[in-house]
Amino acid sequence: METIKSLEDLSKPDPRSSLWEMVNKKTGLRRPIQIEDHYRRFTRDAVNPSVPEDVRNLLVVAANLYVYAWFVYSFGAVAELQCLAALEMALRRRVGIGDGKPGPGLRKLMHRAIAEGWIRDSGLPRPALLPGFQLDSGAGSSDPQARVKHMANSLPNWRNIIAHGAYMTFPPGNVLLGVVTGLVNQLWPTIYGGV
Repeated sequence: METIKSLEDLSKPDPRSSLWEMVNKKTGLRRPIQIEDHYRRFTRDAVNPSVPEDVRNLLVVAANLYVYAWFVYSFGAVAELQCLAALEMALRRRVGIGDGKPGPGLRKLMHRAIAEGWIRDSGLPRPALLPGFQLDSGAGSSDPQARVKHMANSLPNWRNIIAHGAYMTFPPGNVLLGVVTGLVNQLWPTIYGGV
């Protein structure tokens, strides 16, 4: 059961964070994950400077929540929801829908972005996924947009599961943050020599 951490334990890692290991791909040697490893996972994906500031801010909040999940493991679920809120805001901005204005939801916005050619499989990161995790399906398909089409359905479902009160703890990972950052960067590509 989740509990509020005591004042004395605020800066101590959540015990669930110590369950993970770093594996050297060359040697196969394993070592316990450290906070520096955890931090690097959530600070390595750069957001294009052409992305609107309010969208960049939501992604930074998501990254900070992932980082702080080292101390409160269940912040991972909140970080996932924040990532998906950033994606929806990015899509709304790209379409031209202002704050508080009614408009289509995340699923329809993603399908529109695919149809307009704003988001595509090429250039997206290929995250290493946990077994059974279906964020990035479409492998082996002859459709060059299979991954983003799958995401257009799976990401809104994932957001709804979290947003509508499902309790879950899962390994906070940068899978979703990396994919969402890649999608947002496609919506506002940086043009060399300027923005």
